[in-house]
Amino acid sequence: METVLTVRVVEDRIRAAQAAVEAAKRAIIDAQQRIDTLQGEIGDLLAAGRVLSRMGGVSAPSDFDLLNTSEVSEFDPSEQTGNPYRASTNKAFMWEVLSQSESVWLSANEIQEAASHRRGSEIPMSSVSPGLSEMKQDGTIERNGMKVALKSRLNENGEAEASPDVEEVGASSNDSQTRESMFG
Repeated sequence: METVLTVRVVEDRIRAAQAAVEAAKRAIIDAQQRIDTLQGEIGDLLAAGRVLSRMGGVSAPSDFDLLNTSEVSEFDPSEQTGNPYRASTNKAFMWEVLSQSESVWLSANEIQEAASHRRGSEIPMSSVSPGLSEMKQDGTIERNGMKVALKSRLNENGEAEASPDVEEVGASSNDSQTRESMFG
């Protein structure tokens, strides 16, 4: 029997894939939090070991000198995607939106809405604006009027494929299809 792909089947598969991506992102965030907790615990235990060795409670103080938290490498999932910002930070979510949106140029409001959606809770504009300013100072983004774009998505002349002042053909900022592509 042949499988016939209908628009509904394709849409269902897209939604299922998007749900799987979101679940994987949550798992990565949970794993990062667990890693951070364990690394903090290692640091606490090393400090306790140093105190014990100074008090004479440990027969071989050099054992604690051999242990080093640098042996436990920092894991940052953003390194796997090219995202220069630490995973699960507001700037990491904003970078993801800017790198994966259909439109190269986005307003702060569009970034805030899409990044909040990706995060699963609202990122206040009071965090978005300073984050964008820092990203501009870092040289990560370029500003053109009220819109910003990742420098990596601009050509050698500093221009995007589409002007930030012109809406894409057949789409408006309220178009659910455009909004869905931003939320990816």
